[in-house]
Amino acid sequence: MSDTSLYSGLYKTIDEYSSLVDRVLLSISEDNASSVTDEQKRLGSFLLGIAQSDTDNLSTYMISQLLNETDELDDLDLAAAGRALQKGEIDTEIRRTIEQFATVLDRERTKVMARIRGNRR
Repeated sequence: MSDTSLYSGLYKTIDEYSSLVDRVLLSISEDNASSVTDEQKRLGSFLLGIAQSDTDNLSTYMISQLLNETDELDDLDLAAAGRALQKGEIDTEIRRTIEQFATVLDRERTKVMARIRGNRR
């Protein structure tokens, strides 16, 4: 497998979860969002998997490894955000953690795209 193929797959995974995070952030900021959506549950499970470095799910493991390199989010904060999303108990601190996660994903997506472009030259 070429580096470009590997990075393309990684980019697609990061992009998918980045979009999920964006949709969840929009849903929790709506005033009438009183029930937990399937996307919130999905993101909550994903964050819990990252916090536990779930090796059974390749996507979760890859993103977990990227986050370990940044040292911006710790596993306890990700796990707390995951549980809060699943229960629908989102406060300011949890929202801040999710927003920080979105920022890290976006930065990593940019890095991966740069690697893809570099490998094509």
